[in-house]
Amino acid sequence: MLMKLYVSLCLCIAIAFSSCIIERPTYYVSPLNGNNTLYHAMLLQKDSISKATYASASLYLGNANTNQTDKVFNFQGSVYQARQFGIFEAYYGADAFAGNYKVTAFDTATYNSSIDWKALNAMAGNKLYTGIGLAGGMNIVHTTRHGEWRIIGAELASHQDFGAYYDFRKKLPANAANLIVRSGNFTTIGLNTETVRKTKQGAYSLKFAYGFVLGRSYNNVQALNFTTQIVEPIRYNYATLTFQYTYQRWTGYIQNGGGSYAMGYQFGAIYRLH
Repeated sequence: MLMKLYVSLCLCIAIAFSSCIIERPTYYVSPLNGNNTLYHAMLLQKDSISKATYASASLYLGNANTNQTDKVFNFQGSVYQARQFGIFEAYYGADAFAGNYKVTAFDTATYNSSIDWKALNAMAGNKLYTGIGLAGGMNIVHTTRHGEWRIIGAELASHQDFGAYYDFRKKLPANAANLIVRSGNFTTIGLNTETVRKTKQGAYSLKFAYGFVLGRSYNNVQALNFTTQIVEPIRYNYATLTFQYTYQRWTGYIQNGGGSYAMGYQFGAIYRLH
């Protein structure tokens, strides 16, 4: 009888302890997940010129991975050209970026029984990264009395990252995370709409965009869902909401962006060169 009571007590303690354990799935993908698309200022249909060249700089501050455990920031600069013709507006250009991805280690209160978290902890920490990319887009525009409505637009952005975070994903053992995308390429395609109000010295607008990540690495993914405890497909996508204000040649903007297991804010400034 005493032995049975002891075993029952041990089982109760084990169950109570297990209920306090936080299961944290881990997915390591591109550092640009959720922040792959910058805002691009463009000419208005009512402007007297049909093409212009712009230079921009931005700062991104965000979180990544499940439970937003990892910290991400980067600086990005770009040069692009914008054109308008008929009811269409378009842009195309190139950019470069540099940043840091902080891989957060598992502590004693947070563990994941499906991975080798000790191997992950041995490689955790700050991981610098750099990269380059190309981007382009086109809008169908309707001119209004006080500005214009960019009814629908399509954007394509493709980037390649390098550096310590890329090396981390390449070298991390397969059993140290639930998902590891080792490719450095990150390409997205999306649709957007933007309403623009013209002022005496410039304009301001609000833009919403939604899109998907391209490539087998992000569309043929099976990983454990800790809510259902079933291996299910994971689909990577993104959404952004941007407010911008233009004064003469300068544009400032703030963009709230989110992707699959990623979210953050981008602060940018754009200057029209000519």
